[in-house]
Amino acid sequence: MMKKISVIVPIYNSSIIISKCLDSLLNQTYKNLEILLIDDGSTDNSYKLCEFYAKKDKRVKIFHKENGGVSSARNLGLDNATGDYISFVDSDDYIENNTYEVLMNNISDNDIIIFNMFHEDCNQNTLYKFEHTNCSFIKKEYPELSFYNPSISGYVCNKLFSKKVIYYDNNKHIEFDNQIYMLEDDLFNYNILEKNSNINYLYLNTKLYHYVRNDNSATLKTYNLKKLSYFDSREKEIAILKKFKMNCDFLKADYVINYVRSKIMIDKNKIISDKKFNYISAKSNTYKREINYSNLCFKLKIKLIIALYFPTIYKIKLRNNKS
Repeated sequence: MMKKISVIVPIYNSSIIISKCLDSLLNQTYKNLEILLIDDGSTDNSYKLCEFYAKKDKRVKIFHKENGGVSSARNLGLDNATGDYISFVDSDDYIENNTYEVLMNNISDNDIIIFNMFHEDCNQNTLYKFEHTNCSFIKKEYPELSFYNPSISGYVCNKLFSKKVIYYDNNKHIEFDNQIYMLEDDLFNYNILEKNSNINYLYLNTKLYHYVRNDNSATLKTYNLKKLSYFDSREKEIAILKKFKMNCDFLKADYVINYVRSKIMIDKNKIISDKKFNYISAKSNTYKREINYSNLCFKLKIKLIIALYFPTIYKIKLRNNKS
């Protein structure tokens, strides 16, 4: 019997672009899907479009909620998923028509299968090309592989999850943190790592997911203090790696580097920092003292040295950036 895949699609004011996403799901060569459309309080015609697709295909289920962000929408999807595997697709993206067939043909005894992504603009022009050889790995190898290899990365949309790594104790599930606005995907993957004693990963260097960069995306807008939740994510991830006595110096280095970058952006945009940023500053100093440079790759080591001793280089680089 074909295993069922639950596909969770958070939707917010996506009426202009959502059809391409949903058509790519309905046209999958692998048919045993349930498609959970989570309307996160849209104020455009997104919900009506969802209704159209639900009438068109009985595999489509619609859920409506007050606006609460992508994390709360994904959590509602997880609350209602009944599949053996979980997939996340964002409403402004789309996937190849054979995506789930390829993944299920390779799933074997793997708990999480990771695949490559097309990074493109709205006109389907390629923005980035990431490559990494096919490989299998286990829990303790995931953090550094996902950090150093953009093909693997911390996204959830380039992964197919076995239900058993997300759900536990009478169908409770690992949740996305509603208070995190940056690296929420990454933190979710770390929470899976924390909750499971053993995880088998498979990476396929096969481009199946079209990640469409939208110039109106929240991540590209002017810097604001919500972006400081980046540091909340990193701090939680560092705590998880410490718990398992795993190397976390690369995350500490990243924390310090991004503290320097954030300070520059806050000064540039004349944002009045708050107590939270003072806390981040103090935490950055603590991590700076703790980092063992021998645990860092050469490129990250250089980035850290530049941030600490030559921050003017970052000021020049970020001068014309939007975020």
